[in-house]
Amino acid sequence: YLFVQDDKALDAGMIANGWILNLFIGNPVGQAADLETSMASTAANVPLGSNVVYIVGVTNYGPSFISTNVVVSDTLPVGSTVISAIVTQGSVVHSGSSLIWNVDTLGTNSTPVGARLTLTLQPSAAGSMLNYAIASADTFDPNPDDDAASATVTVGTIGAPQISGRLVNGTGGFQLTITTSNAPASTIIQASTNLINWVNIYTSTPPFTFTDPNATNYSSRFYRAVLGP
Repeated sequence: YLFVQDDKALDAGMIANGWILNLFIGNPVGQAADLETSMASTAANVPLGSNVVYIVGVTNYGPSFISTNVVVSDTLPVGSTVISAIVTQGSVVHSGSSLIWNVDTLGTNSTPVGARLTLTLQPSAAGSMLNYAIASADTFDPNPDDDAASATVTVGTIGAPQISGRLVNGTGGFQLTITTSNAPASTIIQASTNLINWVNIYTSTPPFTFTDPNATNYSSRFYRAVLGP
């Protein structure tokens, strides 16, 4: 509010020429930005020797239009090796068991999902891989409960595929059932007539059942199951 006080006797007088008011924009009192960190893996289970991929996201839900100096600190799973770290904005610094993602300034409700980090790791042993990340910023965050996120991937050794078979009554076909243990993997069914030359006849991920419709074309046919690439 603006007030004008008349200090002339008997409240007599006048205001000449008015006045000039200059306004300067500054940071409003109570400026705040709610950051949310999210994390997901592209697969819940992977075989040992395969890469593990985590998707880490950070979004500014306001009310401030920007959150400044946003940093995401990622505590890497024990025994993992960083293969790559690709971000949609900012830069990444890797040191030992931690990875620092300098997001910098993050706008409100950035599209499509704020800023994103795609982190590819190589596990060194079977077991659970827990990845944990937490975001911070210079701008006050009134809701810190959603600043952190984590995801766990199970790394397992793949058991040899187990094969069992039976004749299909009435058709002459031969039916194969394939199972395997731990993390799923592609399995190839191969056939041979002499146990020397093998040909691929079917590929799938266990458990599955396959019936060879060409079994009746051979006086004898042998089968085996091998892990796929």
